[in-house]
Amino acid sequence: MDIYDLLFYQILKFDPMNNVLTGEFGNDLLYGLLIPGIILFLILSEFASFVAGSHKGIKHLVTIAALGVIIQSGWYAMIAGVSSIYIPLVLVYFILVFFKRKLITRKQEGAGAGIGGKLWKFSGADGHMKNAIDSVQPGRSKQEKDTATAEILSIGSRFDSTKNKPDQGVFVQSNTDQTLKLLVEEAKDVLLGFRKKDREDILKTVLTKRGKKNVTDDEFLTLLFPLAGM
Repeated sequence: MDIYDLLFYQILKFDPMNNVLTGEFGNDLLYGLLIPGIILFLILSEFASFVAGSHKGIKHLVTIAALGVIIQSGWYAMIAGVSSIYIPLVLVYFILVFFKRKLITRKQEGAGAGIGGKLWKFSGADGHMKNAIDSVQPGRSKQEKDTATAEILSIGSRFDSTKNKPDQGVFVQSNTDQTLKLLVEEAKDVLLGFRKKDREDILKTVLTKRGKKNVTDDEFLTLLFPLAGM
């Protein structure tokens, strides 16, 4: 008995008639061991965290025990069969999404908004329009500004907790980035109802209450402070 038979047929319990193993060592190592191993690692990591919480030692034991159950029950070969189809499809999907975002969307934005925005700023209309809007906006009461400050502080706390989550892989990270963008937009919506002076006062108060001396020390406020001067 060679290492190949020992690994795939004796330890991982693949059926000799399965469609995953082809007899080519490189192909079988990839689709029979590496890819299903990665998928199982992700699944079992979540399972171990659910069972054992943050206790690393117990998490490792739970992961090993669960992996042993999967292999002994003959489920590993089934997972390998599913993953050999699933992973290429997911990979193709994300390649298409990548090209759509990087090439098509940016090209469209650059052709329209980019040229229009440059002409708008070059003409000076951008600054005149902001000043005109700001001049007709009424001042807001202290209670309204305090309410807005509290809302932005709450949004900032949610931004920090989302940002500081441990890295959970490419798929989860994409959702995290989208959530951060939505939180920043939510904070901007709160500020847009105030004139320039009030926006400056609110953001300075938020900066102090978040315990920061400089805007550059706070990623959340760095994204909001340009709004104070719009």
